[in-house]
Amino acid sequence: MPKWQALAPLANQKSIAHGYRLTAPSAVASDDVLEVVESRDGSRATFYKGSFLSGDKLRQAARECLE
Repeated sequence: MPKWQALAPLANQKSIAHGYRLTAPSAVASDDVLEVVESRDGSRATFYKGSFLSGDKLRQAARECLE
């Protein structure tokens, strides 16, 4: 979350079934969303890019947290 907040100060975290959702709101396009949920082998992270107008910095921040 700290890396996302550094890139998107209005980012927020919400608990969902078996995990959580990080949302980085966008005034111009759809929000970027990262969902992390439990799976059999540990956790599964899914990134939803809001728009082609969005950069890849949030995706890269999520990948860095997984490494």
